[in-house]
Amino acid sequence: MKSYIKTRTVQSIVRDIKKGKIVLETGIQRKQDQWDRKKKSLLILSAIQEIIIPGIFAKETVNEKGETAWEILDGKQRLTVLYSFLNDEFRLDKSYEDDYAGMKFSELNEDVQNTIKNAEITINIYQEIDEQETEDIFCRLNNGQQLSNDNIYRAHMGADLRQFVDEAVSRPFMKKVNFTKGQLRKSEDQGVILAALALISDESVADLSKKSIIQFIDDFKQRYDQELCDIILASLDALDEAIPEKHKNLKKVSVPMIIANEALCLKDSKKQKTYADNLNAFLDDYENRADYLELCKTSTASSQNVGKRNSYFYAMTEE
Repeated sequence: MKSYIKTRTVQSIVRDIKKGKIVLETGIQRKQDQWDRKKKSLLILSAIQEIIIPGIFAKETVNEKGETAWEILDGKQRLTVLYSFLNDEFRLDKSYEDDYAGMKFSELNEDVQNTIKNAEITINIYQEIDEQETEDIFCRLNNGQQLSNDNIYRAHMGADLRQFVDEAVSRPFMKKVNFTKGQLRKSEDQGVILAALALISDESVADLSKKSIIQFIDDFKQRYDQELCDIILASLDALDEAIPEKHKNLKKVSVPMIIANEALCLKDSKKQKTYADNLNAFLDDYENRADYLELCKTSTASSQNVGKRNSYFYAMTEE
């Protein structure tokens, strides 16, 4: 493993993002636009006030044009904010600095614009690193940071599993799940997919705790099973047909079990219809299902509660 350091201005970084020479869309990093307006504004004000912006970490790679590029391992949110602000995509929060409150980049005076564009950022670039080394570096860089469980899962996944999870969360059915904005910001939709995959896998998963899911990910990526992944994708498509629209009672706590039991019905059209009818009745009558609601109050990731919720939906596959 080799590394080197470059110091770049914000303006040159933004230019290279546009050219595809700095790549923000990397598998291991969480989604863009994770910060609220106040946090974004604070970064911009740091640049205006010439406060040092923390360094970025990247790995050297080759982009789609065959050019040498830098794939961001740590610092994606910072670069996303700088890029979007210089492209007038948001205004500074009104609670900061009266001189700049509520302004877009183009509305700032030229001197202030130049201060932002000329702010320097140190980029630490790793060369000749493989997927496992990339994951190790990401975990070390974020050691002690308050990453969500799902960001930690992503760091463990490996390229094939990440690609599958990204495909799964983009399926239309997942848009019908009643995730909160906070859950989506933390990428908890990918945790749902991993939990469903764990439930239908031959691997013994004691529960759906963070520790167990990480162990499952580490085991599964070593013997990546595309057939199981395809079953999950087919189940998501079947559920999209079964549930006509987004439903307020289609909650995160239930969805892994809903997907896992749909997988049992894929080869039996009669069973699929039975499950769809029972599932829609369950969603419409959710508030009156006291026995099920009791399983969703506490310790929802425990083996006992997971098993009982899974059995609850399994019963819906039968007439």
